[in-house]
Amino acid sequence: MSAIPEELTFPMPPTLVASRTYEYRTNPSNANSFNTEGAVIQLTLPNLPRSFYQNNTIYVRGRLALSYILAAEANPLDPPVSFNSAGAYSLFSRQVVRTANGQTLETVQNPGVITNAQMAYGLTPAERVGMSAMTKIALTSSSNSGTGTSLGWALNVSSPAGHGSVIEFAIPLNSVLTNGEKFIPAFYDEIVIELTIAQLLSAAASNATPSTQNPTFLVHRTGEGISAFTLSDIELCAQVIELGPTEFGQLMSQYPQGITLKSQSYVYGSSTLAASANGSQDIVYSHKQQSIKQFIMAVAPSGAAEGMYAGVNPNLGSLSLILNGQTYPQRPVRCFLPSESYAQNQKAYGALMSDLKCGSVPMEYHAVGSTAYNTFHDAYRTWAVGAAGTTTLTGFTNRSNKCFFLLDLESINGSKSAMFNGISTTGSGSSSTIRLDINASLAAVAHTVHYFSVYDCLIKFDPVMGITVVS
Repeated sequence: MSAIPEELTFPMPPTLVASRTYEYRTNPSNANSFNTEGAVIQLTLPNLPRSFYQNNTIYVRGRLALSYILAAEANPLDPPVSFNSAGAYSLFSRQVVRTANGQTLETVQNPGVITNAQMAYGLTPAERVGMSAMTKIALTSSSNSGTGTSLGWALNVSSPAGHGSVIEFAIPLNSVLTNGEKFIPAFYDEIVIELTIAQLLSAAASNATPSTQNPTFLVHRTGEGISAFTLSDIELCAQVIELGPTEFGQLMSQYPQGITLKSQSYVYGSSTLAASANGSQDIVYSHKQQSIKQFIMAVAPSGAAEGMYAGVNPNLGSLSLILNGQTYPQRPVRCFLPSESYAQNQKAYGALMSDLKCGSVPMEYHAVGSTAYNTFHDAYRTWAVGAAGTTTLTGFTNRSNKCFFLLDLESINGSKSAMFNGISTTGSGSSSTIRLDINASLAAVAHTVHYFSVYDCLIKFDPVMGITVVS
């Protein structure tokens, strides 16, 4: 059978229907600036006729001004404060997406925790460095570039004076709105995004009271801290495509009952492992969803350098989920072997034969335990507040507390089709459990277990009912 080679075919390229595109920017609707922990920033995507928001262009930017408590500086180039590993994502403790009439589309607690884990496995070291200027996720200091660390952007406030007192950031929105593959219809209802400001202030740190650290910033030295902040110049930005009247009418004639989009969102849970815990530990897994496609867990011991964004192996022999009486995976993950944890995490991102999806979490990071409980694992790194003029940043270039656990729960790994192919945890009487088999006693501090379920959902745009999310 003969064929004409592709190089000898010359089709005319198609043209886009009549339309125009522009960038939409808006400031918060409830205030111009914010200086209180727990305050809620409200940003609105308005109702626009014949228009769609390009979901992969939505981001939040702003300016953060900090007031420091500073001690005597023996080394003016040594930064006294740095962002934690989630960078500017850690500025917010809660993310809500709703319609103007109050219909909730998404609520995510601790969005920085899930985004931190996703960036760890979804970005290579080079990509992390490339995004660091926007998101403040990569460490920069006078001593090292920090491309392999899990600590965030260092704030040098001494040379030149005030250099790190005002920080600009821009963070792509990680939300049900942006996780689909289709544009978001803008002509059904207004969409409101609410961001709750996290804990940002710290009293003067001391060697005796390391608990003065907060979830967002690490204070490096005795006698220093953060006394006040102001978030201002905040904008929600998105690219808009507006169709011509005829073209819009032709499109909508295909969807007289409305439009349905497939996306994904997150639900958060947490528990605590007691100091020195050992043996089998069952955590109630209370997430009820029709299609859970991925499970993400991070265990953060008290005193870990990265605070609530730390991830260590809690001396596990194995990890499994028991969902409606079925065990996933069928043979529990043997977490005492760093290579198996690494392989499971790669598989959860559909990249088993590539190191790109674990590029900023090398395999040796999966060998960080609560203690040095076997031949392969070392104890996690704690954060010690140093004396004035000292730094404790450089050591984190070698091995950071960035050992997360991911499980792929899709029937078809990495499926992009518009189907629900995850595990269902719905149904009356169904119970689910996270089972941790701890091989050796944990360090003598409490360990917080943060876990997320990544689940399939449908965003329904109905001309009568408005916008709803079904999961």
